[in-house]
Amino acid sequence: MNKKFIKDNFTKGTYKSETPNRLLKTLTIIFLYELSKYITEQVIIRLQANDDVDDPRDFNIYDHIHLNEVRN
Repeated sequence: MNKKFIKDNFTKGTYKSETPNRLLKTLTIIFLYELSKYITEQVIIRLQANDDVDDPRDFNIYDHIHLNEVRN
């Protein structure tokens, strides 16, 4: 670092650098990517969450009491 560089970049306690801006921009992009990935995953899970299975028409629970020891 020479005197000109120090004088140009360190004036009255301030530091002129693009590094904090680039770092903030990079972290923002990573955050938005991870957020969109999470939201997409949750939307897919909710759309595929139809786990309701109807009983067959010929199913009778009283025919299977001895298997599960179901009592009314």
